[in-house]
Formats: sequence, structure tokens, C-alpha cells
Amino acid sequence: MAERDQDILVDTAPSARRTRWRIVLYVALGIVAAVLLALWLVRKDLADRVIAGQLKSYGIPATYKIARIGPRREVLTDVVLGDPRHPDLTIARLTVTLNPRLGVPTVGKLVVEQARLYGTWRGEKPSFGTLDRVLFSGPKRAFRLPPLDLAVHDGRARIDTAYGPVGVKVEGEGKLRDGFAGIVAVAAPRFGRSDCLARGASVYGAINVTAERPAFSGPLRVAALGCPRRRLALRGAALQLAVLFDKPLSGADGRAAVRTDAFSFAGTSARRLTGDTRLTWRGGDVTATYRLGAGGVSGGEIGAAGLGLDGTLRTRDSYRRIDAEGSLAGTGVRLGGAVDGTLRQGQAAGEGTPIAPLLTQMRAALAREAPGSRLAASYVVRRTGAVTSAVIPSATLTGGGGATLLDVRGLQYAGAGDAPPRLTGSFSTGGPGLPRIAGRIERTMNGPSLIRMRMD
Repeated sequence: MAERDQDILVDTAPSARRTRWRIVLYVALGIVAAVLLALWLVRKDLADRVIAGQLKSYGIPATYKIARIGPRREVLTDVVLGDPRHPDLTIARLTVTLNPRLGVPTVGKLVVEQARLYGTWRGEKPSFGTLDRVLFSGPKRAFRLPPLDLAVHDGRARIDTAYGPVGVKVEGEGKLRDGFAGIVAVAAPRFGRSDCLARGASVYGAINVTAERPAFSGPLRVAALGCPRRRLALRGAALQLAVLFDKPLSGADGRAAVRTDAFSFAGTSARRLTGDTRLTWRGGDVTATYRLGAGGVSGGEIGAAGLGLDGTLRTRDSYRRIDAEGSLAGTGVRLGGAVDGTLRQGQAAGEGTPIAPLLTQMRAALAREAPGSRLAASYVVRRTGAVTSAVIPSATLTGGGGATLLDVRGLQYAGAGDAPPRLTGSFSTGGPGLPRIAGRIERTMNGPSLIRMRMD
């Protein structure tokens, strides 16, 4: 009997232990379920506290509504950052997709709908109110695009500057460091001041990012530009741009094709201006090659059916040094209004002397040779600090009949500040009906230039 009781005790002990473990497991599962249920019921409360706490840590006042909170997707609506009466940023709907992982989940994708950003630009950098505490705070580091998968639908911004308001619209989607693609449009109806004002300025084009290098392609247009003090004006300007930025946005390579209607600068005007350029911007300096053409040119010193300019431009030491060199070509070259007017006045003043018939013959010969005439010249221009120098190694004006009307060799100009400029070089004139003159411009010991001429 005792033996049987012992067997019973031995057999039932494991069963009792299993029962106790089941009870512990059920209780633990119940507790976990209760905690999860509680968390689910207060999930919006928790999310609200996390978001509010993060914004508070930056000192950004904000209001919003939580439309949906889930384990992998959160939706906020009516987001307002900054003073509600004058907000810095509003977002109609913000959707955040989370990537679950051990610890804190990471942001997978942001979808921003109907964002409205408001800012100002005074001095060297923009300001977006309370958002500056996030955008421009912390240690200064090389700029790098954030590792976000972003979608922007109907994103707009208004930036008030000292030169007028600028409106921006952005649409796009993709990973900001590699794969983002979209469009951007910028409009400035009136941009500038009374001494230099652009009307109807706009930029519209495609933006995309590959391997952290943003690119833009599209036109920049200006309906009219007027700068009275600089004697600059143009109408109907269009600049087709294609720019590829470096990874930290510290440099860029670009191409531009320009076309304008009427154009004038420093008393010289043209009916149209066309051209293209390639440029590189790095370290605050520019290296560019250019080819420009102007039609219907008229000015005080010279007029032409067409002028072409091509060459290279390099800046160094943040524009403290500028080097340019290239060539100038012209067709249908004629005297400008100021030069012809001077000859006409001399002709009238020299009436009754040998000067009058000489000037009359010169004017008639130049007018006769202008159709079909050609100009070819080369140039080198350098500026270092306040010192500017220009050299024309050669320049030749050939008349419509094929004769050389003007030949210039080694013409050099040097000037610095308010000091009198210095000019040296040699020239000769000729052609049917024109006097044959050989001249040389020399620098004297005292500084001013002296012209020596010989005429047959």
C-alpha cells in the first residue's frame, strides 16, 4: 500500500509543475495583452506627447491633428509651425512611414501635401522664423542632403527679400540622396530696386538627384530689365540652363544658352543677342568659355550688322583676379553716330580749308566700304585688385572691296584707380579714298601717352 502511494506521488508531481507553469504563462500573457491593449488605446496620446516633446525641445510652437497612428504609418493633418497668426510652415497632410527595427524605428518615407513655407531673405542667408532653430543651429558642417525618401505634392513657398517677393513651387518624389525627381518653379514679378529692376522674372525646370548630386535643367526668363545708372536694358531674355552641383553643393558645372530681344549697354544697342556658355564654379571662383553674337548693333563709336565674341573667362582669389581672352569678329562694320558726328562737325568747321574735302572724302569712302566689311580682332583682359590691363595683339578692319581700312598692332591699355590710363601701340589706315596714315602711341617719361602720325 505504501509502495502504491509512493508511485502515485511520483507520477503526479510533474503534472502539478506543468499546471503551475501554465498558470504563470497565462498570467504573463494576460499582462502583456493588457499592456498592449492599453498602449493601443492610448497610442494617440503617446504619439502626441512624443511629437509635442520633440517640437518643444526645439522651441517651435506647433498645432496639429492626429488623423491616424499605426505601427508603421502615422498621419497628421492641419500642421501649423510657428505663430498661428503668422505661421512659418503649414502642411495640410503629413504622412510618415516607419521602418521597424530593434530600438527606435526609423523614418522610411515622408509624404508632404499642400505645404506652405514663409520666409525672408535679408543679407547673406534666408530666415524661416522659428524653423531657424532647427535649420541653422548646431555645429557647422559641410552640407549634405538628409537620408529621406520624400514626396512633395503642391509644395509652395513665399520669400520676401529686400528686392521684392519671390514665389516657389515644388513637386517631386524619391530618395533625396539618390533618386529624387521633380519640378521647381520660381517667380518674381518685380525684382530689384529703382536703379536696377527686373520684371516678369521666372525659372521653371526639372530637378533630380543622383549619387547626392542635384541637377537642374530649364529656362530662366526675364520680360524686361532696366538699370539706368549702369546704362543696361534688355527685353525678352531667355536663358536655358543645365546645372549639375557637386555632392556638398560647394561647386557646380553648367551650360547656358541665352537669347534676348532688344539689348543695350553703355550706349551700344542691339536688336538681338544670342550665345552659349559652359562654366565651372568651385572654391568661389568661375571658369567659363563663351560664344556670343549680336545683330543690328549701333553705338556711339561703332555700328555693325553683326558682332561675335568668343573666349574664356577665369576668376581667382574670390574674384580679386579676373582673366579673359578671346576674339572679336564683325560684319557690315560702320562708324557709330558719335564718330560720324565728329567728322561731320570737323567737315563744317574746316570749310574753305584742305581739311573739309579730306573729311568729306573719308566719310564717303567709309560709307561705301561698310557693306560687306569684316572686323577680326583678338584681346586679352586682366584685372588684379584695382589694376586693369587690356591688350589687343591684332585687329584688322577689311572693307567691302577687300582693302585693309585699319590695322592695329600691340595696342595696350593699363589703368589703376584714379590714375590717368596709359595707352601704347601702333596703327595704320588705308584703302580707296582714305588717307594712308601710320601712327604710333607711345608712353612718355612723365606718364601720359603721345601719338606720332605720318600721312602721305
